[in-house]
Amino acid sequence: MQHWQRSEYFDQTGLLWTNPSPNLRSLTATTLYPGLGFLDYTSISVGRGSPTPFELFGASWLNNTAVAAALTARNIPGVVFTPTSTTIADDANHYPFHGQTIPAVRISITDRNSLNSPELGIEILSVLHRLNPTQLNLDKTLRLLGSHSTLASLQRGEDPRLIASAWSTALDHFNAARTPYLLYR
Repeated sequence: MQHWQRSEYFDQTGLLWTNPSPNLRSLTATTLYPGLGFLDYTSISVGRGSPTPFELFGASWLNNTAVAAALTARNIPGVVFTPTSTTIADDANHYPFHGQTIPAVRISITDRNSLNSPELGIEILSVLHRLNPTQLNLDKTLRLLGSHSTLASLQRGEDPRLIASAWSTALDHFNAARTPYLLYR
């Protein structure tokens, strides 16, 4: 950790990449994971069992073109969305949609420094809920959202940016409380 700075991404260290998890196979996946992880436990695949988990999301019922267009219209900093498809492996893991090729939306990072991955996750949930209210059970996201107020805001169709901005006071308090404990600043 000598000479490492908290603002650095792993690829800036010069070290060899090692997957921190079987489904986190790239720096892109680990950068998107804090947002796409909100989709776990829902009827959406986050690409587990595909060649690029956590770099896309999809479902057999998903209109990938409409979802990509709706997300693009939100002008989310640091990412672009492309309709695609992906095949989920038919193996012992039995990931959602295993053995199927499903419509998906690929997320490409254009500026990782401007991307707020958790806010991206709220944007995705919002669009999916608006376009597919019967297929996406938002209640299943509570386990990972960890906030009844965030869930209620999503269910009411509030603007995702306003939902994320409501976190700022609590985040400021957390960041102040954790600062004395950081080993590397």
